[in-house]
Amino acid sequence: MKRALATLYLLLAALFAFAPLLFEAGEEASSPWTPFIASFHPLVLHLPIGLVAAVLALEFASIFNKHAETGARNFLWFLTALTASLSFATGYLLGEEGGYEKELLNDHLWAAGIFTSICWSTLAVNILKKNGFIRFLSLIAITATLVLASHPGGLMVHGDPFANAPWLAEEEETSPEAQYGILPLVPDPFNPYTDVVHPIIDAKCVSCHGPKKKKGKLRVDTYEALMLGGDFGPCIEPGDSYESLFVELMELPMDDEEHMPPEDEHQMTQEEIDVIKWWIDEGAKADVVMARAEAPAAILPFLVTGYRLLPEPTEEELAEAAEEEARKADEANRGNVEALLETVSAEVRDSVQFMSLTSSKLRFKPNGKAEDFDNDALEATKELVPNFVRIDLSDTAISNNALKHLKNAERLEILSLRNTEVDEDALEHLEDLENLESLNLYGTPTGDDILKELPTLPNLRTLYLGETKISTETIAKLQTKHPEVEIIGDLR
Repeated sequence: MKRALATLYLLLAALFAFAPLLFEAGEEASSPWTPFIASFHPLVLHLPIGLVAAVLALEFASIFNKHAETGARNFLWFLTALTASLSFATGYLLGEEGGYEKELLNDHLWAAGIFTSICWSTLAVNILKKNGFIRFLSLIAITATLVLASHPGGLMVHGDPFANAPWLAEEEETSPEAQYGILPLVPDPFNPYTDVVHPIIDAKCVSCHGPKKKKGKLRVDTYEALMLGGDFGPCIEPGDSYESLFVELMELPMDDEEHMPPEDEHQMTQEEIDVIKWWIDEGAKADVVMARAEAPAAILPFLVTGYRLLPEPTEEELAEAAEEEARKADEANRGNVEALLETVSAEVRDSVQFMSLTSSKLRFKPNGKAEDFDNDALEATKELVPNFVRIDLSDTAISNNALKHLKNAERLEILSLRNTEVDEDALEHLEDLENLESLNLYGTPTGDDILKELPTLPNLRTLYLGETKISTETIAKLQTKHPEVEIIGDLR
């Protein structure tokens, strides 16, 4: 009886090992039951994965317990093989409906078939009580094929999980026009798809149908992906825009829930819909080139310099974009600053800290006795000065001449000269520090001449003048001259 069962299981193993040879994607369903059964694949496919984890744990436990229940182990193997078979069958039917990348689908199907085959083979080996080495090899093979089957399956459904990985992110080379939603100048000659159609689709569709997110299993970020289609098969019918789902969804009424793009996204203009329809009717080709003088009426609106694909950005959006660019530049500079830190003395290195884990911005405060830190010590930091955003020189032995070493501190935001011998005569060295927001002169010998010596610092917002030689009258005049600055003096 055991030999007969083992033979049956081995036959099933052979069946699943070669089943992918019979597969053909895009076939018409021979029965209305086919798509119904196929729809259960997302549910069934998780069962063998969980059972494999359980049976691997049981097999591992049997290494330490030679009396582990063989019957329970075989039953788990039977359930694993059975659910793997159901998963393969439903996935096979689902794949036949089309809409999946051919290479990924082929890899997924073969790995799943071999995985299922090994499950049945391992069950047969257990029944025949073959030696442990064969079982050990089976466990390794099952684990490997499970990974090989899961990866392309996940890619087809969810996309590449590493698409958003920060360490793999590559900066796209985009023109300034494209960055702000303007169609780059169409060259002469030009490619209708590359120079007109693709930029439109990229601006209006890729955010939901691209490498990071592909709703309905549809990607439109490349020509090949666009022509492949998604859940409902091809969305472009070359030569027939009327029958193309891509156009049909764009032309639905705005209040129709199937309308694309969604109501809360940027909509296609009539000119954009017309040029896409023209391109499809002409065969939806990606390799056509024509002269601007030969351009049909549908393309003419896009030959005008400055055609806007997206609404003009608001001041807030422009500010956010500039801030994002600055952040990227800051992070890109991190490696350079780390290399510079290796070239300075240990005393300087111990006095600086990065502002964050990814930023190249530095804060500086002398590490050691403040009274031992003088002008020469500050000069030793000159290579790092352009990356300082906060400098605290409180209670140090620096003098006016020291501030000349800060002329290149273009990123500096906060500077504290508290309780030093620096006075108003040194402030001329700060005139180029456009990002300086806070200046602390508390406890310095600064006098009334600050009224004429304080340079115009466009971003200065806080000025500390307590315990100085500045009169209350001068502070009042300073406040009138610089109303945007909060001046904090003595409590009198």
